[in-house]
Amino acid sequence: MQVSPSFAGAIFAFILLTMLFQNGRAITMTDMFDFVVEPMNFTNAELECQRRGFDGLAVISSPSEFNFAIDASKQLRKDSGLWVALRFDLNLQKLKWDDGTEVASNMPWLNSNPKPRASHACARVHFTGDLVMVPCHIRRHFICGNHIKTFMEARGITHKSLKPFKISSTLAEHRVDSYVKCVILCSTQHVCNTAWFDTSSLTCLLLRSDGYAGLQNNPNGQTFVMDGYSGYRK
Repeated sequence: MQVSPSFAGAIFAFILLTMLFQNGRAITMTDMFDFVVEPMNFTNAELECQRRGFDGLAVISSPSEFNFAIDASKQLRKDSGLWVALRFDLNLQKLKWDDGTEVASNMPWLNSNPKPRASHACARVHFTGDLVMVPCHIRRHFICGNHIKTFMEARGITHKSLKPFKISSTLAEHRVDSYVKCVILCSTQHVCNTAWFDTSSLTCLLLRSDGYAGLQNNPNGQTFVMDGYSGYRK
């Protein structure tokens, strides 16, 4: 994605947090995951997560979840990496997260290619912080998590008076009455990277990172571009 060199729009950081409360206490990103030191194979790791009260292995499909997991596991993953809830479905012949969400096209893969197959059907977080498909029987550390999300976080940049151009595909279009609501809609879809809010028509357009060529001047627009997946975090 490129930003048009002629723009004069203001740029500022934007952080959106939405959370639920439990017993009067806010649920945060830390509450969503459990990092388990004892190494197990993929199947046993999933069962252990369920024994601990989680839905299973952790789904870290959004940039905020993925980046948090990468930062929190710096020491642990140096040993053997970490199992997460991403696997190759042999029947469908496709990668999928255990909560059914689609795998984002810009997920950080080791060597830029997952190469899933029957013998390498389970995903682990590599010591570099990238994902890689490996055999499921090897014992590794792992991350547990719940698949119904109680916490959402959107971190990114607001580009004022700018809009996407050369749009090739859209995720959705909504009518909303504020820019913040437009960003919230983007934060609920892990494949959404960009939200454009037209202040004149109150239109909210949700886009993938590869759904447009860049940003250009527009006096009626505010565009939110979400932080991407970190990857290669030693």
